[in-house]
Amino acid sequence: MENKIMDLFSGTKKVQNKGMKYSVLLERLIAPFEKEFLDFEALDDIFDFAMIAWNIANIKLIIPKEAFEEAVQGIVRQLEDSALMHRMVDYKLAKFKEYTNFILNVELVETKGDRVLNVTTQEAHVYLAHMTAIREEEATQNDLE
Repeated sequence: MENKIMDLFSGTKKVQNKGMKYSVLLERLIAPFEKEFLDFEALDDIFDFAMIAWNIANIKLIIPKEAFEEAVQGIVRQLEDSALMHRMVDYKLAKFKEYTNFILNVELVETKGDRVLNVTTQEAHVYLAHMTAIREEEATQNDLE
């Protein structure tokens, strides 16, 4: 899935955001919930979970409540800890509402013995345009079948 996401957005220009780095923001989103991640097997799983919470929170800012519930209920229901997801979404909205980029990828990279968190983001309007195009393509494929 990771490569599919990156390929999908390969034509977009990568720009370092101004101000706070999203890697720091993501770590700050996770920090209050650290003890709740003890059952997670890998650090990557924690960052992936936080990335989903971040993006769901951004969607919640954009679309009407009824549409939001319908759009994300399937995603949240599939998660092992949907209650934690809801709390993280609420925390993101309370503490980081002004950071509206969507997170495309989170990667821990080993450099000189240290692990560095790399976070790739995309502006909301570009991200949503791509998601809309994908949904329309899927609908067209389903109609053809």
